[in-house]
Amino acid sequence: MYVVRTATSAAPTTFIEGSCKVTRFPAVCVQSLSAQATAIGRDPQTLAQTALSVSLARAKSTKSFMLQLAKLRGLRANEHAALKDCLDNMDDGVDRLRQSVREFEELVKAQGEDILWHKSNIATWVSSAMDSEETCKDGLNQPALDGRMKSSIIAWIEDASKVTSNALAFLNTL
Repeated sequence: MYVVRTATSAAPTTFIEGSCKVTRFPAVCVQSLSAQATAIGRDPQTLAQTALSVSLARAKSTKSFMLQLAKLRGLRANEHAALKDCLDNMDDGVDRLRQSVREFEELVKAQGEDILWHKSNIATWVSSAMDSEETCKDGLNQPALDGRMKSSIIAWIEDASKVTSNALAFLNTL
């Protein structure tokens, strides 16, 4: 008779899966953070910081995608104008998320009342980034804009917005 023992430690993603339940988009949350499960471990602060970094990366990818589309020939004037406005908003959002990532590094070192001040700054900037993403999407929802390009951009923006919303949810749990 043989006895086989298996490891009883939880899978690295168990903490992420449980934590993502507090977000508005738990499936997107798990998908976006699972690759960093080992680095995150079971640390809520590292989870929030990683979620914020992932949010910045998604926003930058969305902006890059839009920059590629802006180089396409044959865009109508209204499409080009809407895309430019959207890019300006995404650029603002990326800047706010970049500020938030830097501020989180200060939050980690903060003590006492400074913790609340840094958290407030981050929450403000992340919320501002979400507003920029939403404003971009609203600008594309003009009746004159239709087609695959519009649908593709909106899908990229919605993905970035969901990841950003999840990052804000984790910040609010700290």
